[in-house]
Amino acid sequence: MLFTGGTACNVVPEYAKASYAGKIYEAFGAAAHAFTPEAGENAILKLAAELQGIIQHPVMEFLIISTIFLYGSCTYDSVRFASANW
Repeated sequence: MLFTGGTACNVVPEYAKASYAGKIYEAFGAAAHAFTPEAGENAILKLAAELQGIIQHPVMEFLIISTIFLYGSCTYDSVRFASANW
């Protein structure tokens, strides 16, 4: 599995891509500086929420557990809500 996203450590990533079993999955968000993350939409967390239940892999488990720890659940709506109310 290959999972990539973001361009810098101080920016909310606007793009994420996962490749698994010959399939490619992508998500798009909105970049924002880490100082104002509520102004963006995290594409990595968005993709993790969308792939939950589709891909069984330790990387996905880590992303899902991290998302649940940060936001209380791992659905696209919960990530959007958390991003908007950070």
